[in-house]
Amino acid sequence: MDLLAKADVGQHDEDHAVPTDVLNRLQQAAGRVSAQRATQLRALGLSPSAFAVLAELAAADDESLQPCVLAGLLSVTRPSVCGLIDGLEAKGLVGRTPHHHDGRRVLVRLTAQGSDLLAEHRARYEPGQRVLVAALSSDEQTQLCALLDRVGA
Repeated sequence: MDLLAKADVGQHDEDHAVPTDVLNRLQQAAGRVSAQRATQLRALGLSPSAFAVLAELAAADDESLQPCVLAGLLSVTRPSVCGLIDGLEAKGLVGRTPHHHDGRRVLVRLTAQGSDLLAEHRARYEPGQRVLVAALSSDEQTQLCALLDRVGA
């Protein structure tokens, strides 16, 4: 019996996962993690998308990026990222500054308040996040990151 036939009757070859099973498990794990993170972020007054903007800015070399670059990093449209930036700016977590080479463009930068909020998040929630991956060794966590990067590429 071939792999597709086994999938149809609910059986699995021990050496080869059915792609649908892999993707279903990935989606289930992502759903559990997303739900937990959304609850944590809600306590800080942020959506997961808004938090992603702050995290990308913190990871940037000079903590500032153009909105179009942020949109690409987050895989969202430019109008969507502009809406997120507007909300974060209203909370004082990010600021817009003119681009140093092209006055028609702007850079979005993380403010001190935004940096403080990220530090608060790390202090408050990283211990709980470690629990989610505690069943994996450090090497396995690194390997999982590499595998997820390949799946998402």
